[in-house]
Amino acid sequence: MAEKELAKRFWPKVDRRGPDECWPWMAYRDRNGYGRISVGGRAGRTELAHRLAWTLANGPIPASLCVLHRCDNPSCVRPEHLFLGTQHENLLDMVAKRRHVNARHPELLARGERHGSWTHPERLRRGSMCAQAKLKEDDVLFIRERYREGGISTRQLARAFGVSQPAIRAVLRRETWRHVRVD
Repeated sequence: MAEKELAKRFWPKVDRRGPDECWPWMAYRDRNGYGRISVGGRAGRTELAHRLAWTLANGPIPASLCVLHRCDNPSCVRPEHLFLGTQHENLLDMVAKRRHVNARHPELLARGERHGSWTHPERLRRGSMCAQAKLKEDDVLFIRERYREGGISTRQLARAFGVSQPAIRAVLRRETWRHVRVD
């Protein structure tokens, strides 16, 4: 695909914000929060959006280099927030920003809400804000309360709310909807 055509497809999928702010990728993101876009049609491949942003703004990326984020926001594609570095520099950057998990050196583990997550917690869509959610926060509270009282099975709850039994069990074990708590 020609670079101009690719740019016409690419930049409308970006939320271009004010000076020094991140420009988040608004289309598909992988489970780590990195934007992805398909290039080359049906027989093409999927590219990381931040790498493509770098290429569109600065030209080709040398084979031995990675595109790193100054802002530590995986969905950001603002060229000014990106820089080139080796894989080793990428790892050092990750350690410096405390985004790693290293069992041999627990003193270096990531801390707080971001532990184990490569996305910014304040930008996560939780609960009913998530487009795929079939339950609402009130439903979760009701499910937990009714199950705790007894007399109703996970199968009955699943049927009542139109979800699977494993989904109900995950709610009850707080594997999902952890943020919903009784005050």
